[in-house]
Amino acid sequence: MAFPTITEKYGSLSATGLAKEATFGTPVAATTFLPMTGNTMEEDPGWFAPHLMQNLRDLQVYNLYGEAHYTGAIDGPLFPANAMELLVSSIGADNLAGAGVTGAAGTGSTTLSAGVSIGATSITVASASGFTVGQVIQIDVNGTGPTTTAECRAITTIVSTTISFSTALVYAHLSSAAVVGVVAPYTHTIQEQNTLSSLTVEKNIGGYQSLQFAGCKVGKFDLKAPTGNEAVSISANMVGQSVAILTTPTTVSVLTPDIPFVFAEATLSIFGSLRSEVSNTTVSIDNGLKETYTYSGQHGPSFITPVTLHTSGTIDLVFDSLNDSTYGDFTRMANGTTGAYTFTLTHPASAGTITISQPQIVLSKYANDLKMDDVVMSTLTYEASRPLSGASQYTIQATVVNSVFLPY
Repeated sequence: MAFPTITEKYGSLSATGLAKEATFGTPVAATTFLPMTGNTMEEDPGWFAPHLMQNLRDLQVYNLYGEAHYTGAIDGPLFPANAMELLVSSIGADNLAGAGVTGAAGTGSTTLSAGVSIGATSITVASASGFTVGQVIQIDVNGTGPTTTAECRAITTIVSTTISFSTALVYAHLSSAAVVGVVAPYTHTIQEQNTLSSLTVEKNIGGYQSLQFAGCKVGKFDLKAPTGNEAVSISANMVGQSVAILTTPTTVSVLTPDIPFVFAEATLSIFGSLRSEVSNTTVSIDNGLKETYTYSGQHGPSFITPVTLHTSGTIDLVFDSLNDSTYGDFTRMANGTTGAYTFTLTHPASAGTITISQPQIVLSKYANDLKMDDVVMSTLTYEASRPLSGASQYTIQATVVNSVFLPY
């Protein structure tokens, strides 16, 4: 018998696409891609066979399907813009009231001549002079209030004093609110939330077909930033609700120029001191996802809920002292000292920045690595917690500065 005709598919042509869902479980086409090192998302259909006695020795006779699981990990380098939805969806949300998205100063300045409602795709300004089609503008809630919620949009048309754009506004804006031209980089403040956005994850297999996983949430997000010839990396453990086959994968589009971070672009501050002797740090966000199955006519989970939040990590560094005021981490652990953790990655020439902030950590473990042929190293394990007072009422938060002006 002749060997069947099979055209091999190249693993190098595979890809992972992502998109934020408007409605949990309703799939949408991928809008961003992560140049990945691996994607293990698969379906477990929940097959089982009850062990029944009916004068047969066969253990499994009735083929049944119960709770289906759609899980796996997405691994890849950490970019300032590509697939940033993974980081955002592991913490909370972007573009929340009082923060929004802001850009660097550009050209053109005016004010709203009339207020606009949520969902508007055009604004009326006092003067459109100085603005051009394709330019990005920033609109604030008002020009005099104590807080602003900035939104950035690209101009599609200008007719007299009416400026239009294709992406609807998320917030209402008052008359006299500032409208200014802005350019990259754009600043996103990712704030902790009790609810997490769901994503559609497209697992492109060899550029031939795709598995489209809908209703996906980030269960655990790990960031690793070691020294050496390797990029700073992330791993996102995903839990989904359903899967479908795409016979034609979404066209892969990767943002350029957008390159991964490396350790030389990292800075770490703990307990109020910048620590330049660090050789590795990890951040782990565990959202405690709970899958709930109901009589909903489907085998996948009806609800995927982040019931808890646990943030922790490790820091590897060159040993200096047990009890020094700056480097005495053993004493800090023994005394239960709390302090802030700030980890920042910064590309040169304003090409992108990511900052992870944890306002209150405590060292839970301290260990020295003693080797004959090496310098003495220390490994610190920390736990993050939410402060009971002060301005930083969260366990973790992130600030992302990149070339993307629309909110995640």
